[in-house]
Amino acid sequence: MSKIIILAAMGSETEPLTRVLPDIPIIATGVGKVAAASATTKAIVEHKPDGIIFVGVAGGLAPDLAQLSVIIAQDAMQWDVDLTPINGGELGVLNDGRGAIALDPRGSALALEAARGLGYHSRLGRIVTGDMFLASADKSAWLQQTFAADAVEMEGAAALQVAADFQVPMVLLRVISDGAGDEASLTYMDFLPRAAERAALVTEHFLPRWLEIL
Repeated sequence: MSKIIILAAMGSETEPLTRVLPDIPIIATGVGKVAAASATTKAIVEHKPDGIIFVGVAGGLAPDLAQLSVIIAQDAMQWDVDLTPINGGELGVLNDGRGAIALDPRGSALALEAARGLGYHSRLGRIVTGDMFLASADKSAWLQQTFAADAVEMEGAAALQVAADFQVPMVLLRVISDGAGDEASLTYMDFLPRAAERAALVTEHFLPRWLEIL
C-alpha cells in the first residue's frame, strides 16, 4: 500500500488534518523555508513516503483568488532567490538552473477535482515562496508581475525542492487566507481557522484516489 505524509507549517494548520485523517503521518514543519526543507528531509528519510502533500494557507496575488479560494500548485518557485549578480540569470532561479518546479500532475488534478466537487472556488496556478510574510500591496503586485505568481507563502517551494531531489511526488494545496496586501496582517488571523478547515476537507476527499494510483 502506498504511503503518504502530510506536511503543514503550523499546528493551527495540522490540527484539522489530524481530526479527519488520524491514520496518516501529519507533521508541522515550522514556518519558513529552512524549517520546511529540514522537516521535509527528515520526514522522507524516516517515513520513506510514496507521496507528499503540503497543505496550508497562502496570500492571494491573482485578482480572482478571493479569501477561502483554493489554489493547487501547478508549479512553485522561490521568489527570494537572487543569484543574478554572479550568473546574470533570472530572479528565482536556483544555482542548478531550476526555476519553477512542477508538482505531481495527477495528484494536483485530483485535488482540483475534489475542491470543485466540494463547491469551492479553485484552480491550478503558480505559488511562490519566500522568507517574508507579505503585508504590502506594492510587493504583492511586483510578485505577480515578475513571476506570474498567483499566491505567496513561506514553505511550499522549499519543501518541493527537497521532494524533487528525492524523487517523491508532491501536491501543494493552499487556501487563500488573505490578500497579501496592506491589510494582510489584520485579516490573516481571522481567516486562518476557516482556511485550514477547508484545506483539510479537500485533502480528505482527494487523498484516497491519489493513493490508488501512486
